[in-house]
Amino acid sequence: MRLRKGQTAPGIKRKSEHGAASVRARLTALKGFLQAGTLPDGFDAYATQGKLAEWDDASRGIDKVSIYKLKKDRNVYEDLCEACDACKALADKVAAKQPTSLRAQKPAEDTKRGKDRSIKEKRDQIRVMTDELISMYMAYKDLERVHLTSKQLAENTRELIKEHKRRFEPFLIRSKKYIPDTP
Repeated sequence: MRLRKGQTAPGIKRKSEHGAASVRARLTALKGFLQAGTLPDGFDAYATQGKLAEWDDASRGIDKVSIYKLKKDRNVYEDLCEACDACKALADKVAAKQPTSLRAQKPAEDTKRGKDRSIKEKRDQIRVMTDELISMYMAYKDLERVHLTSKQLAENTRELIKEHKRRFEPFLIRSKKYIPDTP
């Protein structure tokens, strides 16, 4: 049997209807979470459109769909967006009620993510300390220039500054060797 102009194959029509039902099931599930005032543990399908489209829960009649399928029915899509925003607000509200020790837990040092975070924090500390060292060195040089050129400066003060410079400048030069190049 050949299709005529404007007709849709039965298989395509079933698939399209199944996708639309899956999108409506998403909306129903999100509204149910909002009415209950809780979100399932680890549930984050509301966070982005991609995660919402990939959400797969056979018990609720939700299958993976494309983002285009989510946006096909404009009214349902707008309701989905509102429900997702409300879920984000609910998640923030629930997170705010948790003790800060539970909210601010850092990943363990023995995991890759924890090691990456630790390395990043150390690089940031090195960068800050390097900037502070350089600014302190520049301030020192500026102070030295001002005082050494001052005609009112006593000879013994000049000698003290020269002694200080002789004593600490090699340390500053040595310390620059250990400043790693940070990306």
